[in-house]
Amino acid sequence: MFSSCYKFSSKLNQRYFYTNYPINFIAGLNNCKEMNQNKVSIFDVKDKDTNPFDLFKEWFDAAKDAGVVQPDAMVLSTVKSDHTPSSRFVLLSGFDENGFCFRTNYSSDKASAIEKNPNVSLAFYWNLIRHSVRIEGTAEKLSSEESDKCFNNLPESFQIGLHVGEHQSSVIANRKVMEDKMDKLTKELSGKKLTRPNFWGGYVVKPKSIEFWKGHRDWIADRILFTKEVGNQGWKIQRLTS
Repeated sequence: MFSSCYKFSSKLNQRYFYTNYPINFIAGLNNCKEMNQNKVSIFDVKDKDTNPFDLFKEWFDAAKDAGVVQPDAMVLSTVKSDHTPSSRFVLLSGFDENGFCFRTNYSSDKASAIEKNPNVSLAFYWNLIRHSVRIEGTAEKLSSEESDKCFNNLPESFQIGLHVGEHQSSVIANRKVMEDKMDKLTKELSGKKLTRPNFWGGYVVKPKSIEFWKGHRDWIADRILFTKEVGNQGWKIQRLTS
């Protein structure tokens, strides 16, 4: 059923890959506990009052219980000033009905992009349960009090490390530059009460839409889209084709 082929080009020193189904897709099927147990259930949302944040928590907890490594890892995509996309992994630091939070350096490329264009997207993929969640919305800075709380909950070594990385994404000669700065600050700050640097803090992504995707052994995936309805607190729920 599955066929794959590699094509090599010595002239360009490149490798081209094509297959009826990507190898990672097949591996995901083989690793999915539910599929191995032949208990794949259809995912649907029939209650029009279903809360997408409650559903996200259910899926997030299922990913943790299944043994997904770092289920809080998510892709954050922003739009640069030249209107091209930029994506990177960040960690989910919390969520509630206000949105999904992450922490970062306010002098970073991502923060600069958000300052100019707050429209962002988030994407989670939990391979062991073949679930994915895609979120589109706008990013806003958390309050200083909320960012202080995030910082105070970090281990001391992380707090010192944040002071080291003031100018995130700037070019340095080598890794030793950062290591030397870390050693110096560790000696100066270790054991002292550290405060959050003003260049670091959190954002909350307030969703306009949340899509839940569940894979199956065939190509017919379950996709349920929640779209925020303008003017009220409700959500429009739709099933999408795969």
